[in-house]
Amino acid sequence: MPGRHWNGSGPMACIMMLLAASLGLMLASSAQAGDPAPGARAFAGRAYSGRVSARVTPPKGSGARGLNRQGRGTAELQQTGKNSATLVLIGNVARDNDASFAAEGRFDGASWQGGREVPVRISGNGQISGGGTKDGGQMRIKGRFEGDNLQVLVELRPLSATQGGFPVGTVFRFEYALRHVAPRSQSAGASKGDDCREIVYRTQLIPNLFGSSMSMIRVPECRR
Repeated sequence: MPGRHWNGSGPMACIMMLLAASLGLMLASSAQAGDPAPGARAFAGRAYSGRVSARVTPPKGSGARGLNRQGRGTAELQQTGKNSATLVLIGNVARDNDASFAAEGRFDGASWQGGREVPVRISGNGQISGGGTKDGGQMRIKGRFEGDNLQVLVELRPLSATQGGFPVGTVFRFEYALRHVAPRSQSAGASKGDDCREIVYRTQLIPNLFGSSMSMIRVPECRR
């Protein structure tokens, strides 16, 4: 009508506000859909430290005695390139690196895929799984990244007698109960539940039981 104009209030104003809000939601949803979720990449570069348990269980009737040992260990999904990373599990039970393993791999979508002969996978939600046969023995790995904690189980079943004298059918189980160690600059109490002050690195040859025989790895070590 002549002489009338919209003054920013009333039904028309409500409609315009609803349209603007809807457009904002659509744009936000579109941006989120275009941004890939970090997935397994979120676990890379975080060093962990804690307890490692080793259990050796010979088959019944073999006459061999089992073993139970406790030690310390560290772990890290080490970023080695834009799309590559190595899963490193370090265990020092009876001696240095006697429960240490490494698996080289690459990020594939939301997950990480590693191992050459024995496949290993870290899903986008932190689940670790894998297994297969290598050098005539069976291997299995499972675990989970959850918050600041990392739990991993590695199980080996050699199909021939071992150098330690254990018979065929012996089961070797290595359990890692670890916690994230934050850089000292972040928090003095970041290593709650462990006495690890910080993580330092040393280059060592580590058995790559999921691929080639040995790998040169930057080993995370706990400094107390």
